[in-house]
Amino acid sequence: MHRLAMSGLFAITALIALGAGAATGITEPKPTLSAADLALIERLTWGVNESTVAEFSALGRDRWLARQLQPGTDRLPAAVQAQIAAMPISTRPPAEFAPFYSKCKIARHDNSLMQSRRRRSGKPIGRR
Repeated sequence: MHRLAMSGLFAITALIALGAGAATGITEPKPTLSAADLALIERLTWGVNESTVAEFSALGRDRWLARQLQPGTDRLPAAVQAQIAAMPISTRPPAEFAPFYSKCKIARHDNSLMQSRRRRSGKPIGRR
């Protein structure tokens, strides 16, 4: 599976590189990254893309990694930040949510028990 994923990464990188040159009519030499570099980018981002590869190549592995781990002071748009700030999970301590999550866990456990009993009894599982 890992080998298949890595070959997919190489294919995506090649398509991105070819597509960018075709769109502008200019073909620049594209940076080639090692399999380890591509795997790092894939693991730490939402996936390998042209802009990430360009940034990685320009900064180098160590500086790019430092930027990923300490991204700076970029802020969300004010409207988005206001929505997040209004969410209860942003304003209440985690301990207040514990009873709710415990009830959910118990409900899942009870549902699982009920389904296993139905399997043993031969009754159909699903909605009634």
